[in-house]
Amino acid sequence: MHLKEFIIGSIKLLFQGSKAYWAWVSTLLILIAIGIVSYYGQAANGLITTSMRDQVSWGFYIGN
Repeated sequence: MHLKEFIIGSIKLLFQGSKAYWAWVSTLLILIAIGIVSYYGQAANGLITTSMRDQVSWGFYIGN
């Protein structure tokens, strides 16, 4: 029963916040959406969409 109360309390806290909080959450969600779209573009069109044409940039990409 404690887990259920914890989850409900956490959800209530999640939706409380000032305008600055919601602006920050919106910004983060937009960045996440851009990342998902970019990843899909790479998966659908191949990694050539990243314009990486030399070994150094490929190394940085794979290293991250």
